[in-house]
Amino acid sequence: EELENFEGILAATTNLENNFDLAFERRFLFKIKFQRPKLSAKAKIWKLKFPSLPMWKCEQLALQFDFSGGEIDNIVRKNEIREIIHGKPTDFNTLLLFCQEEKLGKRTITEIGFNKK
Repeated sequence: EELENFEGILAATTNLENNFDLAFERRFLFKIKFQRPKLSAKAKIWKLKFPSLPMWKCEQLALQFDFSGGEIDNIVRKNEIREIIHGKPTDFNTLLLFCQEEKLGKRTITEIGFNKK
């Protein structure tokens, strides 16, 4: 109801449009759906974020992982932290591991503590 009384311009974004209540959704006058980037554009995003990677590896990442720009930025930050801690560049296999761990449903579980076998 507060949106109906708002006297300005509101721009809102979401990737959870399927969770909108119909009464909430109707309060937005204009709705624009942005499509995810095509494979070639995603490969260019990977290349922009990791300039030292050969283009064919960027294409492999774009093909294998359907990430948003924010998810790719998470990979960039994980890479930067690892490089700071270890003092050397991250190899491609570790980068792949970061990508595999990025989505909750595809996360590998690392056990913490002692195992009694």
